Amino acid sequence: MDLEAIYDEQIAPLMQQILDIAQAHQMPLVMSFQLTDGAMTPDDGPLLCSSVLLYENTCDVLREAKFVLLDKRRTRGGSVLTLRSGGTVIESSVVVEDA
Repeated sequence: MDLEAIYDEQIAPLMQQILDIAQAHQMPLVMSFQLTDGAMTPDDGPLLCSSVLLYENTCDVLREAKFVLLDKRRTRGGSVLTLRSGGTVIESSVVVEDA
């Protein structure tokens, strides 16, 4: 089963809606999907697609989850936004799949 294709076709559009709603209401979130079963290379784990939306008032648990999920050994694709309460972007980064 090609979980990456399922994510791209069915989940990604819903993710964008969720991210838009969460950002509009300044709701911190951390989401991650495992798209492959095994390691991509001997040093890596499975392919994950993660999204993180953090604000100044975000709890430590979500901040710690960000660092665990966005460890380059674990994640090939995803995006992170850290925002001030007024919506000003403090940090914005995209983790891109290695070629």
